[in-house]
Amino acid sequence: MGRQSAYKLRARLRGTPFDRAWEAAFASRFDALAEAALDRALNGVEVPHFYNGELIGTSRKYDERLTLSLLAMRRELVRKPKYDFLPEAAFETGDLAALADRVEQGPPEWRSNADAECKALKKAKKANGK
Repeated sequence: MGRQSAYKLRARLRGTPFDRAWEAAFASRFDALAEAALDRALNGVEVPHFYNGELIGTSRKYDERLTLSLLAMRRELVRKPKYDFLPEAAFETGDLAALADRVEQGPPEWRSNADAECKALKKAKKANGK
């Protein structure tokens, strides 16, 4: 599927389990990016030094702008609390596998509430031996 087709499908399925799975996939990749940036801010980046085409040593370079940016954004990097009354609250944001199974095997619309989604999720996991 092309990029434009995927975005059109997401727009058409706004508010469905597919949309929630999309957000979870995005959040998981953003979390990985944030972790990598934090690692670079804390540990710096190794910079090689060459002389006449040969590696003669390395040093570590720290980017304080990155550190300041991460500190400024720390509130946005913390996940907001879930709302228990919404059906999608049955799924953790990081539970991409369960959301993908829900999109693939479940009904296209959410069940009436989080409890119903939770029960169906547990039943599906039990049936799959997980």
